[in-house]
Amino acid sequence: MGNEELVIRIKNREDTAENMNQLWQQNKAFIHLLALKYAAYEEIEDLEQEGFIGLCNAVDGYRADAGIPFLNYAAFWIRQAMVRYIENCGSCVRIPSHMNSKIKEYKRIQALYRQYYGRIPDDREIQNLLNISCEQLKSIQHGLNMKYVDSLNREINSKDEGEICCLGDNLANDENIEIQVLNRMEAEELKSAVWSLVDGLPDMQAAVIRMRYMEGKSLKESGQKIGLKAEKARRLEQKALRELRMPGRREVLIEFLPEEIGSMAYYGSGVGTFNRTWTSSTERAALWLEV
Repeated sequence: MGNEELVIRIKNREDTAENMNQLWQQNKAFIHLLALKYAAYEEIEDLEQEGFIGLCNAVDGYRADAGIPFLNYAAFWIRQAMVRYIENCGSCVRIPSHMNSKIKEYKRIQALYRQYYGRIPDDREIQNLLNISCEQLKSIQHGLNMKYVDSLNREINSKDEGEICCLGDNLANDENIEIQVLNRMEAEELKSAVWSLVDGLPDMQAAVIRMRYMEGKSLKESGQKIGLKAEKARRLEQKALRELRMPGRREVLIEFLPEEIGSMAYYGSGVGTFNRTWTSSTERAALWLEV
């Protein structure tokens, strides 16, 4: 059965599904050939599926009395479906179809101008040639730049066979991974040392400190959990912090300070330095840490 007869039956709703499947089977090879043209942009299977959608659109608009073979008419709709799919899904940033048309015209005018004059036209010349405003030109140029945005997860050819290599794997990274790992390990050691000191406090004080600084509870919530008023919880917190500042406990944490901070406590602690700066060595160390 010919394409045209199948289309007439489909439009007359005669065994629509069966006839549509027959039409697809008869023209599947033709759609595959069209998809090969765009194989560099998307997967063949996806393009063929879009081609089927274009075939359905062609059935809706085909007029048998026009005397045009159905396949000639359907080719336009099939190509359009594939191109629209590539425009919508073939880039990390979706560019609207109408903007893609403007970008193509912009690039065509640029190429013709360069071929004729030997140079790329400036923005004002492009505006006159395309009869557009400055804002419209900027929008087109922005859309053109967006077409070059790529995914860092896109796979590229690797020198080592069998190894999957992504685009992001080839970009330089200014982060020092070794330093980050060491800092993270030191932070974990400091955290363990601090909470070990907290565990050495009396039960009520340790409970308040943990609720305040580990669980993020307010004084009122901390007091309610252990059956105390907020003011009593505040006094327990202050007393616990004073205990943690005592020399015996503080020395455990000194080793975690940067070397320059530890040495600052021994320099510039005289009366002359204080009269000149009005700050003690401890205050200067604290200010340095805040910076």
